[in-house]
Amino acid sequence: MTQPSSAGSVSERKIAFGTLFVSLALAAFVFGRGATRGALHLDAAGEQQSSLSLVPPGAAFVLTANVKEIRSSPIASALLSRVSRVGGDLNRICGFDPLSHATEVALSAVAGSDVANAAPQDFAIIAAGDFSAADFERCAVLVIQARGGDPVSSRLGSFHSVRDRKVEGGEIAVRDGGPLIVSGGSYFRAVLDEAEGHGARRPEHDPRDTAHAALRRTLGPGQVLATWLLPEHWVQQLTGEDNERLSPLQGLKVIGARLDLTREARLNALLECVDAEHAKQIAGLFDELRGSLLTLEDSPAVTAALSHVQLVNEGSRLRLSVSLTGPELDALLLELGGPPDQVTVVGAPSAAPPAPPSP
Repeated sequence: MTQPSSAGSVSERKIAFGTLFVSLALAAFVFGRGATRGALHLDAAGEQQSSLSLVPPGAAFVLTANVKEIRSSPIASALLSRVSRVGGDLNRICGFDPLSHATEVALSAVAGSDVANAAPQDFAIIAAGDFSAADFERCAVLVIQARGGDPVSSRLGSFHSVRDRKVEGGEIAVRDGGPLIVSGGSYFRAVLDEAEGHGARRPEHDPRDTAHAALRRTLGPGQVLATWLLPEHWVQQLTGEDNERLSPLQGLKVIGARLDLTREARLNALLECVDAEHAKQIAGLFDELRGSLLTLEDSPAVTAALSHVQLVNEGSRLRLSVSLTGPELDALLLELGGPPDQVTVVGAPSAAPPAPPSP
């Protein structure tokens, strides 16, 4: 009988790593609301200008992070070290560290977009915090200039806005006391309308908002929560190829993940499948991929992390959980991403803008 490849194909490793550690990557990325507007707003803890409350109705992907709590976590230093040079570079360019002002962040992507390769008009980053609009406008201008761009400033209602004439789509807007918005195109305008209180009202809840809110309640409160309503052909979008071995993953319709950083990094994920048979096939595929990855002799931190993963089959739902200690997390990030000093800095001439993470 033919034995499976010890390492698996590139796309298979991509799927496995992404499934297991997406929330860790999203948490690192974080550092580098009326009932008639959708069910998501009902979970915004009554804060009229929370990041979550400003996500327009009908998103395909929603992530929220309590940055204030994450910063106070003993284990967060392993993640913070990955972006410390970015914050330091912003501090050097702007005269202050803009990242230190954020208290919570939401990331959303529009329905129908390729989340793995989202363009500025397909997603939005919304941050709450004690922001100074004038300081952030000046900072954005200086950062764009440092990257060789051509910044242009404008006023959009109560917001100060900055964009780069040389780059299509992306724009940043901020007002005194928050929020801070990074997006593009019509989605950027939709978030601004929500922030200004002019968002489109709907007679009924958007079913996608209802699905996100239900999954968030199932996951429970967490420092980082991510929910993704998977589009058709999402596997091909993520891997960039048709892979028959990964075809069972097309039976996966919803992914939810919760990440908590205390003295350990604890990831809990829910995988909703179309039926129990697809869940069984996905569980079998996961065990096969994990078995292949466990043979990687040059990736001891990956194999150690995989040994902590638990997968439980509950009919049409799979529950995945993993806990890593501080040293285990640091070793894993070192193995997957290299030393912290390899993190791209904002003003580096050869650096490309960081892409949004792929859940």
